[in-house]
Amino acid sequence: MENEIRKKTRTIRTYTFYAELKGFEPKIWRRFQINAKRTMSDFASAVLVMFRMQFEYPYSIIEERDENLNMNRFIENIKRNKRVQDLWKKFNNDKSKNAVIYSTHEDVDKSIFNDKEKYYVDYDKISVDNVTDNTNWKATLHYDEKNAWEVLISLESVDDVEWNKTKLLRVIDGECYGIIENVGGVDGLADFVDIYNEGKGRAYSDFCEKYDFEEFDIRKFDIKLINKELDDL
Repeated sequence: MENEIRKKTRTIRTYTFYAELKGFEPKIWRRFQINAKRTMSDFASAVLVMFRMQFEYPYSIIEERDENLNMNRFIENIKRNKRVQDLWKKFNNDKSKNAVIYSTHEDVDKSIFNDKEKYYVDYDKISVDNVTDNTNWKATLHYDEKNAWEVLISLESVDDVEWNKTKLLRVIDGECYGIIENVGGVDGLADFVDIYNEGKGRAYSDFCEKYDFEEFDIRKFDIKLINKELDDL
């Protein structure tokens, strides 16, 4: 039986990330693992799922130019992929660009997409391991320009993990529920939590009708449900 289990597992290069919703208390955070060969599109979608974002609005991942965006080092790590290598050479040689945006034309907010200081990468065409192998790597996921949700993301480790699913995408830890769509960003979410904690009054009744919650606990974190949803990506 043990031999059968071993046959079903394989060693997968695995990235472990920490992600946290910016500007909200109590902290809403996740620690998750992803197969390094998954696309940055999968990566972005996973973050949305983990933070209860419903894909109703454009989203993108932005990596600011700093000491971590040293493309000369990066290029040395990806010589096996000439297309990606050429892409990063182009960015590294153009100092007018101050950030990389991973997204698609369809998903990027118009105001962001027209920013000539950003360099755009189609996240369906680049894998996680083509972006970085540097544990100092940091980026921010932006979702819904009006509500201005931001999730701060950092790479914690790169490891070889024995796993029985080649897709490998899972949350391993975290705290708190996530966002509520169209609530007014982090300030609106704070008001939402306060109103539900009060549990009475006109505002509470209006929220119950609008958001279809009779009760709401911001500290509830259902890791099994999130991982079940991630299996569909």
